Amino acid sequence: RVDALVAMTDQTNAIKRVAQLLSSPQQLGKLEQLRTKLVQRSALLEAEIKAIVNNELEEARSCFNILDSSCSTITKLESDFTVIDDLCKNSQQFVEEFPIVREVKEIRANLTLTRRTIERHFSIPKKVSEIKDLMQDDANILTVYTEICSLEKTRDTSLAMAQLSLEELQALEKGYEDLIPLRASMEEVLWRRLDNCLDTALRSPHILVKVMQIIMREEKRDKVLLSRAEGWRSLKATKSRTPRKYLATAFDTIIRGIDTRFKSKLGSLTDTLDPILAVFTTLLLDFPTIAKKIVPCFPPEIGILDVFLKEYIRHFKLTLKKFQTDIDTLPPRNILSMVSWISNDYEKTLKEAIPKPTPEYSLNDVSIVCIQAYRERIQKMMKEWMSRIVSGDKNQFPDFIEGRYYTDASVNVFKIVNQQIEVAKISAQPTFINGVLEECVIALNYYQSSIIDVIQSDWEKLELDYLLALVGNATKSAQFVEETSEKSKAILTSLKAPPLIDVFQPFYDGNEDLIAEILTAFDNIMFRDIQVVMEKFFTREWISQEDRLIDYIIDTLEDYYENEMVGFLPDTVFKQLAGQSLKRFVKKYITELINKRCTLDSP
Repeated sequence: RVDALVAMTDQTNAIKRVAQLLSSPQQLGKLEQLRTKLVQRSALLEAEIKAIVNNELEEARSCFNILDSSCSTITKLESDFTVIDDLCKNSQQFVEEFPIVREVKEIRANLTLTRRTIERHFSIPKKVSEIKDLMQDDANILTVYTEICSLEKTRDTSLAMAQLSLEELQALEKGYEDLIPLRASMEEVLWRRLDNCLDTALRSPHILVKVMQIIMREEKRDKVLLSRAEGWRSLKATKSRTPRKYLATAFDTIIRGIDTRFKSKLGSLTDTLDPILAVFTTLLLDFPTIAKKIVPCFPPEIGILDVFLKEYIRHFKLTLKKFQTDIDTLPPRNILSMVSWISNDYEKTLKEAIPKPTPEYSLNDVSIVCIQAYRERIQKMMKEWMSRIVSGDKNQFPDFIEGRYYTDASVNVFKIVNQQIEVAKISAQPTFINGVLEECVIALNYYQSSIIDVIQSDWEKLELDYLLALVGNATKSAQFVEETSEKSKAILTSLKAPPLIDVFQPFYDGNEDLIAEILTAFDNIMFRDIQVVMEKFFTREWISQEDRLIDYIIDTLEDYYENEMVGFLPDTVFKQLAGQSLKRFVKKYITELINKRCTLDSP
């Protein structure tokens, strides 16, 4: 299609040319002349083209001949060079046997080394400038360290070679004098980054990784230096062969950074516990950062997690133990806050950061002191409260509720007990809760023993209604203890801690003793009224008036039981009282029978 278009274009151009030549009728007479000229021109052009083509063909033929000749020459050269190369290889071992060749070779090597050394010396200012530029960005710290080490190695080699020339030594030291402040600047970056380890780990962990790579390389270098047989004397030969102890400095810097962090957070807080605990809670948020951000940046063998946690714990203990020095005057609320912070905040955050923390990370020693102090404090307070309840209860008129007598004593006692358990629950510390439960049981026993003391000393003055109310209170207290026991078990179960076994058993034992003492008081009151009659057992008056005296005893006891006790005492307690009274009466009866042995014939 393209050829056809070209042909059409040529035809069109030819038609236009003919139209120009024959633009008028007069020019038709010149048609033959024009034809002759066209034939002549075509022949001329054809001859010129043929000559050009023949010339180009000759040149191409000549080029091909030259290429062919060149290929042959190249092949021959390759063969010759191979032979030469083989000859050189085979004869090389014999060259060094000539002294002059060896000398020339050594001179050449020395000249090359000298030239390179001179080039390095002249390049030091430029190199130092490049390193300073790199130090503008802490991300280049590893490259900076590598370049500084390279310069130091060159310096040490040069100094070792120039030891016999004082002038040369001084010149070299002058040339390398910028290296010392350069390394100092690099070290400043290292310690600054480690001093702000938390911030670096959060913002630029890659820099922290590079910092630790530098420190571990220096630590490896120090070990190599110290392990060499040449000892410490040789370490004075060069400046970079002295152990730098970067790892020890790194630990000191990290610990100093933690100390600074605590001081900046605590500020002027020294005497107020709650704000300090609030600050400690914010500091605990560092634990996940330490475990997830800082630890991966450090080599596992140096145990950086242990370093951080122990230092944090040291500061926590140091501050909290200041309050424990005057713990006897510390309000119970503050003691509870301390225990609660340890169990709720510290231990939970620690477990989130470390799934299985070891005992060395525990603050149990602080908790134990707090728990013991709190127990002593509430023991004293609860005894005071129990004494007030018992003292006020004697003067209270009992309430009659659903066929039983009660006072408010048992209700008030267990309000106090439940309040203490609820307070202890806030701590979420099983040891603390169990300790409070034990103190509550001790307080309940104290309450029971206080009532027993009142009964033993004042039973003659006590009203029967009050004694009946004491039985009702004891019964209700047993119900309260059951509820309290279930409540405490639920609290400890929620904390995944086993409840104390038989923690309330001393209360039940005390309740039995209390009821027994109350029944003894009942007995004493009843037998007080029949004591005069019982003194007449097996006397002349008894023999003469036995029926009347026995009726008096029966009527008196019947009046007490039917009018004062039946329905007001639980069945089990009533039966216990009846059996106790019967035993006492029988014992008195038999005792009098044996002792007096009176007869009708006695004067």
